[in-house]
Amino acid sequence: MKQAAVFGAALLALTSTSAGANCLPGDAGAAMTSAAASQIQAALQTKPSTIKVGTPFVAEVRVCGASAIERLLVDATMPAHRHGMNYKPEITDLGLGRYQAKGLLFHMPGRWEFAVTVTSGGTPTRLTLDVDVR
Repeated sequence: MKQAAVFGAALLALTSTSAGANCLPGDAGAAMTSAAASQIQAALQTKPSTIKVGTPFVAEVRVCGASAIERLLVDATMPAHRHGMNYKPEITDLGLGRYQAKGLLFHMPGRWEFAVTVTSGGTPTRLTLDVDVR
């Protein structure tokens, strides 16, 4: 039986950026991190919360700290295998900094890295979250 990645009921606390305190609500999901100093923060939740290999799922992304979001991309890769998903998700703007990515599917077990790229003011900011799928 395949084990699955679980975004449990206990959500990760979001960390503050150099711009100040956390601007996301406590129920926003698992905090994403950025390698670059940025005011932009993001959190991700999946539906269902348990990701099963080979089963489509939806991700909801919450973003704050951007003056205006010009573009938002959601993707996932397996760094150890140097490949991504076989599917391109459909992104829907839900308003108020919330976005939904439908059509995500992890076709292999192992460590996956979610990547959300937020373009604001012409500058892209990449935020990531590692997930172990078994």
